Amino acid sequence: MVVFNQNQIINKTGYFTLKWKQDEPSSHSEVYLYLKTQSSWKSLYKGSNSSYSISGLLDGQYEYAICEKELSESLAYLNNNSYELNQLCSFLKVDIKHYNSNQTLGFLSIGLFLFSTILLTILYSTLSKSLESKKA
Repeated sequence: MVVFNQNQIINKTGYFTLKWKQDEPSSHSEVYLYLKTQSSWKSLYKGSNSSYSISGLLDGQYEYAICEKELSESLAYLNNNSYELNQLCSFLKVDIKHYNSNQTLGFLSIGLFLFSTILLTILYSTLSKSLESKKA
């Protein structure tokens, strides 16, 4: 069976990588990655890789399933609590909660302060050397 390496992901950036492993990996075994939508499971990936990167998500909770077999139409509409899906898939919840505006402005202010300090230090050093060379 294929299972996620993580139990849950809590993220503040909206970018993360889902990773999974197979109990008995074989060279040609494909996995199927799904995202839970309001009414069904949406297919995101089909292949033999062991990870998948995702970005650009809004705040919210997302649920993913990694399965050994492609879900049939009847299974795609089942809840992840169903016995059939639990036999085929492993599940992972991802919580996205971006930094709030105050934190973002704080980080921006710190970056601006550091940039200004470095720039002023370079300018001061350059001006000091140029004045010393004119005196000599």
